[in-house]
Amino acid sequence: MAVVLFAFGPAQAQSQKNQLAFELNKVEPNANGCQIHFVINNRSAANLTELSADIAAFDTGGTLISAGVISFGRIPAERTQLRSLVFTGTDCGDIGHLLINDFVKCETDGGADFDCGDALEVRSRARVGLIR
Repeated sequence: MAVVLFAFGPAQAQSQKNQLAFELNKVEPNANGCQIHFVINNRSAANLTELSADIAAFDTGGTLISAGVISFGRIPAERTQLRSLVFTGTDCGDIGHLLINDFVKCETDGGADFDCGDALEVRSRARVGLIR
């Protein structure tokens, strides 16, 4: 029985890996600052009813510019969504990379067991990097 539980545990953990992809797709100037466009792909079977992340922006030298909790709202299961946000008062050219520091909320409908941090995969198509 213990061997079955041991074999099942890692398989379950592996199945969540890379099921939540954050792509930093585009960075562009906005009248209020720098607009950031994320493409979020929820490859899992879990409906994320509320997804919020602690995100920090660093300049090209690695110094913190801004940080805060960003709500991405609802991300349905097996769907890709575009979410945009504005770093108010920040010039896009000043941002070197963004850090997804942690998930503040990762809620699912029906209480499904889903760990956004374990499932996270990041990439960037923009000149600004995205790390975790």
